[in-house]
Amino acid sequence: MKLPLQRFHLFAWVMMCGALSAQLPLRFEHLGNAQGVGFGMHLRRGGDVNGDGFSDYLLVIPVESSFANANGAIQVHSGQDGSLIHTLMTPNPASPPSQNLGAACDAGDVDQDGHDDVLGYSTGLSGGSLLLFSGATGNVILSTPNLGLVGPTVYILDTVKDLNGDGVREVVLLNRNPWKLRILSGSDHSLLLLVDFSTTSFFPEIVRNAGDVNGDGIDDLILGSRYFPYSSAIQSPTGGPNTGAVV
Repeated sequence: MKLPLQRFHLFAWVMMCGALSAQLPLRFEHLGNAQGVGFGMHLRRGGDVNGDGFSDYLLVIPVESSFANANGAIQVHSGQDGSLIHTLMTPNPASPPSQNLGAACDAGDVDQDGHDDVLGYSTGLSGGSLLLFSGATGNVILSTPNLGLVGPTVYILDTVKDLNGDGVREVVLLNRNPWKLRILSGSDHSLLLLVDFSTTSFFPEIVRNAGDVNGDGIDDLILGSRYFPYSSAIQSPTGGPNTGAVV
């Protein structure tokens, strides 16, 4: 199969990984519409946003120029046929743009309406915001501003099983520089746990839900750092005998 190429366009392919074979069949194709918008850089599996029984997927466009003065957007696509379900944006876009929607993940069905919701992270002058979007309508149902985080690429977003007994998945937010891991309540985004790595030799750049590895009923986390070991507790390690580590 010869795949089409488009000059100056970033694109994302969603492929069906069924039986092992030398070739993966192409199911859907989504093409970017401009240079430098980050199309195809951030892809995540979503929940069942439209309630059709299929998991959907999230395509994050951090500086999408055709939406909200380049403040970015999250496209939610159907896992069944690839069609666009929602285009999610910040409710009050800034001009000039300073609120890039740069991360997204499945939030689970937070409002208990039968549709899985979408969690997004937006940078901004206020230090970043968490935005919870309704899977049913695409509207913002919870906004938590002023998180005290800066920069367009200093966060990694995920969720884990309910920890505080309210039936809602919790939010995992990894901040780089300073290097801190936060677990927030999925229902109101209040802080449940804070781990500060800035005084250690392990500076994690990625975190993902590993599932319940040890069978205690609580999801575990896997973190990776390309800078480990680093001998000095500085905020932005850039050198040294780094071999990397995953924990």
